[in-house]
Amino acid sequence: MVPQQQYAYETECVTRQQMWEVVACLHREMRATKLSAIFLSDDYYSSFWTCSELFALANYPRNADGTTINRGHLITDRSSIVLDSLAMGTSAFPVPLPTRMQKNRQWRILNNSDPMSSAPDTRIPPSGPAKVLALIMRPTFGYFSPEFTGPDFWDVLQVPCPHCKPENRRPEQIDWNEHLKFELDEEAIDYYGYFSVSSEKLLMGSVKCPHCHNRIKLKNKHPPRTLWMPIMTTEEDQSRSVIIERPLWETKTL
Repeated sequence: MVPQQQYAYETECVTRQQMWEVVACLHREMRATKLSAIFLSDDYYSSFWTCSELFALANYPRNADGTTINRGHLITDRSSIVLDSLAMGTSAFPVPLPTRMQKNRQWRILNNSDPMSSAPDTRIPPSGPAKVLALIMRPTFGYFSPEFTGPDFWDVLQVPCPHCKPENRRPEQIDWNEHLKFELDEEAIDYYGYFSVSSEKLLMGSVKCPHCHNRIKLKNKHPPRTLWMPIMTTEEDQSRSVIIERPLWETKTL
């Protein structure tokens, strides 16, 4: 099993690719264990990470009573070992079930985020004969789509604003379209209170939220993240996935 908080910290500044790579890793862990239990904390429906866990569970086939076939469970009391069956889309747990279009949208995002499925040639706009290949691959797999090839996906960091993070969101309020949306407006925050910042601005030690206009202090106390990164070069036979290090910045809690 992955050690606690190994993949990401709640206050960590990450690229969109990093965010969804974590989700891809989470999917693999859940499939490998064949038994999932989620703890419904007070802020469970307000976090990208926990809602991604929920979306993964929602993708599994369900029995007639709505329970997940992969034995998904709820933990409502930390002091108890009792596991309640998870039945999504019911009155007892009214989280909306994702549509086929939403599932396909996540499939395309994960294809371009996961080192197991992304490749160097998917990071550049297609040219020449590759344009024909792109027309075939883009609708189904998302490869060569502009939203996955540029710096907004791979380099621009998403900063979680502690002031704008949603609170007390209820299960029936979850909007999977917003969960899967990439907010490209630099003057806006996304569904979970993140906003976009270049890595150079983080070096200043603080950034200003474009929504609430509060200045957010940053800290860099952990070792850098070690990441797989597909790169395309002009050198012969040098297009490959490499290991890079990226500084790990976090927002300071209020």
